Amino acid sequence: MKTKSRFRILLAAGLLAGLLLLLLSSGCGRGGATKVPFQYQSGPQDEKSYFYYRDSFFDHPSTEYDPSLATASLSFALAAFASTEGENYLLRSKNISAVYEKCGFTDLYVNEDYQKKPGTDSLGVVIARKQLGDMPLLALDIRGANYESEWASNFTIGDGEDTAYHLGFYEASEEILACLREYVEKYQIQGDIKLWIKGYSRAGASCNLAAGRMNEYIRDGVPFLGEGVSLKRENLYAYCFEAPRGVVFDESRYPKSELFSNIFCIVNRNDPVPKVVMEAMNFTRFGVEIVLPDSVTVSDFDTVLNRVRLEYGQLRSFGDWGIYKVSDFQLMEFGGGKSLMSLGPSQEVRNWTQGIYLDDILDVWTREGIRDRVHYSQSMQTGLRDLFRFMYVNKTTSSSLKDFALQLAREILMKGDLEVVVDDMLHNRNHLVQDLKPLLNRAIMWMGINIDTDEAIHSMTHLFYTFIQSIHEDFGLIFSLFSLDNIKAVASAHYPELCLAFLRAMDPLYTRKPLAPPLDGAYYLLTAPGGTDIQVFIGDEAVAAVKNGMPLELDSLMACSARNGEIRIFLPAHESYRVETANKEGLGLVLTEPRQLKESEIDPLSLSWEGNSFFIPAR
Repeated sequence: MKTKSRFRILLAAGLLAGLLLLLLSSGCGRGGATKVPFQYQSGPQDEKSYFYYRDSFFDHPSTEYDPSLATASLSFALAAFASTEGENYLLRSKNISAVYEKCGFTDLYVNEDYQKKPGTDSLGVVIARKQLGDMPLLALDIRGANYESEWASNFTIGDGEDTAYHLGFYEASEEILACLREYVEKYQIQGDIKLWIKGYSRAGASCNLAAGRMNEYIRDGVPFLGEGVSLKRENLYAYCFEAPRGVVFDESRYPKSELFSNIFCIVNRNDPVPKVVMEAMNFTRFGVEIVLPDSVTVSDFDTVLNRVRLEYGQLRSFGDWGIYKVSDFQLMEFGGGKSLMSLGPSQEVRNWTQGIYLDDILDVWTREGIRDRVHYSQSMQTGLRDLFRFMYVNKTTSSSLKDFALQLAREILMKGDLEVVVDDMLHNRNHLVQDLKPLLNRAIMWMGINIDTDEAIHSMTHLFYTFIQSIHEDFGLIFSLFSLDNIKAVASAHYPELCLAFLRAMDPLYTRKPLAPPLDGAYYLLTAPGGTDIQVFIGDEAVAAVKNGMPLELDSLMACSARNGEIRIFLPAHESYRVETANKEGLGLVLTEPRQLKESEIDPLSLSWEGNSFFIPAR
């Protein structure tokens, strides 16, 4: 009887311990971090997920990149998307407000712009604080999606006369600084503080400029938060996700210098949004570039991608649940004639990524079409601002530009009007403008957008026309956008869930074996004249080859092209390569390092040669 009683006592104790462990584990993750459920806007609804948070994220200097802080920062940034639940704009910040409360932050501040219908140049800002030892941590988040007419600000580059910044993002950074000053004054904050600022997409660009300007104020001793408040550079934590470029690079300001090493810009090479404003217009971002892995920068990208797909499949989004489309992008070619049935994948490339494609087409479009800030601001900017203002007067369209672009592409591709444009491109480009204008006008009306000014349609027509005209020597670049699957792939690269999946796969709080690929975005570009036979090896394995003017199909993801009289092979810079070729003339080799805005020309003839082979060292 005593034995049975002891057994019952032990069993009860075990069950109690197990229940206690279960309760504790439901609120705490690995490494003492708290598991925090949260909601974020995705398309027409709010989705649910979770992240891990702990105060010790801020124990180290802000200049040290922290993969777990990056994941938490993106989760906060997603929660700051305007909620879709209910029509009351006063409640749109409820998701980020709930996250602050769950993580122990108090004294919530929501600026006026976040509590009313967005305008063309408004910005939603939320701030809260938490005491960490003897120093308060101020957390600032920016509305990064579902911001309606604020899209107009994204297209407000400005002519460059008043500021060396993208004008729309600069004005947004002004609002961020004003909100910070108002918060400090309202809660009478004094002494040393820590500041955690983060944002996604437009919010990321605004965050980037605000953080960059704050670093300059700190360097120059400007009391931008008031005389009684001190913010040191090592206490300013800035994480910017998939952010457009917003600062002009010149000799007097080097945005990648040590001064800005506390700003981390997490970008996907295949996402079109971080590629604007284009490098050809001399724009960049403040801080350190953290380049998410892809086949151009990581040699074993297939291993990385398999892990990322697993994380992505656990995140529900407005797009296709867990379906990774980016690697499905294909460079297309037109077989001749007027029928689109002859459109198919180009045989002149292997493993050509949409990131490479976007770099090519945006570079040509900028140099040959848009040209510079003055030309853009005079001929396109006002009309595009009008377009996005009218789009959201009655909020008849999706809140996302990528979804707007998809709707527009469907209308154009599905209505059969594209045949007219193709015919004009191939045979009579003088008719492009007169045929484009009614086509775009009809497509916009079909989408339910009522434009009551000709300037918006004129600007869109001019934008499309300059785009087509600038690519006139390589229509293959345009034909790739005649594929709805390609357009979907390009749009899906900006899904915030995809960025989050990459970060989780590299975060020790989410996986016991986090990925640790190179994140500096470095790669070699090997070029050779068309007609050159060339092979590239890692050890004894051929990873890229061109023979008789065509790239060979190999068991490798190395991007290789033999188009337009030039061979181009992209090689991740953290591997060593052996290159075989009988033609030493005309070879080119460039090392690109996005984190430092640096391209290094390397003379292949000066490298170590053995017969017809030379060796490219790992970076």
